[in-house]
Amino acid sequence: MASVVGTFVPTYQGLSAAHLVRPAVAGATPFPFNAAHRLPYYRARNAIYHLFRALLETTPSLTVLAPDYYSGNEIMAMQAAGAKIHYCPAAPDIQ
Repeated sequence: MASVVGTFVPTYQGLSAAHLVRPAVAGATPFPFNAAHRLPYYRARNAIYHLFRALLETTPSLTVLAPDYYSGNEIMAMQAAGAKIHYCPAAPDIQ
């Protein structure tokens, strides 16, 4: 039986920090990557957190509707930002 030694498969297949500091590629860049005031994020949950922090500044009573079977990183980021989460029931047919 052959064994695999030294193989590593990361749990999260996200970007590395190096992706955020790569040199610019020549040619036209499509929107939103050509926006003058943009913030690159290493993880989507970080962007979600900052999005909801900004939304809560204008709408302090913000409530997010989420299916009751879900409580992933996105929900945790919204809760950490201060948003209220209202879980909605979902039937087996997702109605």
